[in-house]
Amino acid sequence: MLFLAVFCGFLAENFREHKIEHQRAEDYAMSLMEEVVGDTMALNHSISYYKTKTENIDTLIGFLAGNIKQIPGGALYYFADMAMYNNQIIFNKTTLLQLINSGALRYFTNRKLIKCIGEYDQILQKVENSENSAQTILMEARSLQFKIFDFRFKNMYSNGQALNSISSDSILLIKKIQFPLITDAPAMLSEFTSWLNMRRANLKINMNVRLIDAQNKSRELITLLKKEYHLE
Repeated sequence: MLFLAVFCGFLAENFREHKIEHQRAEDYAMSLMEEVVGDTMALNHSISYYKTKTENIDTLIGFLAGNIKQIPGGALYYFADMAMYNNQIIFNKTTLLQLINSGALRYFTNRKLIKCIGEYDQILQKVENSENSAQTILMEARSLQFKIFDFRFKNMYSNGQALNSISSDSILLIKKIQFPLITDAPAMLSEFTSWLNMRRANLKINMNVRLIDAQNKSRELITLLKKEYHLE
């Protein structure tokens, strides 16, 4: 009888611990899914944003490759500004890091889900590394931009507003105004163009590879979490 009582107590305690761990897994799954959904929205926005930025850079590079004296200074100022706007993604990885660093992944029993979480973490790290590289390239390009474009003229037409928030009619007017450059020295413009080409290449890799990989993996992870824990 004593053995039976001890054995039943062991089963009850084991059942209680299993129930607690399952509840913890559900809580982690819900929290992780909320973060990944938010990150997916940020990825979608960034892919669209980078597409516009690369188009702006393409236009500016085309201008710099021709006779810039025949191009209104306002157009050069506009596309130089637009090419330099940045959209660095900051992922919400609170739950993800907690799962990985605290050993809480043990609460999940689906091996495919665990593998997907690890792959998602690795992809986000690659995106963040690419974003850091993009920042370095951007700073180099901006340092040359400040030597070529006089930002006093930007204040005259933007009034402190970002160019992408100004009305389309105002933008058309800006592009026609003859704002002078600080310098149109070929060597300086050539160096600036080289950094623009590097920025374009970096953004395209991010947009077409890193961000797409993260987007696809985030969708896969959301699907697995929903299926495993019946989340909506």
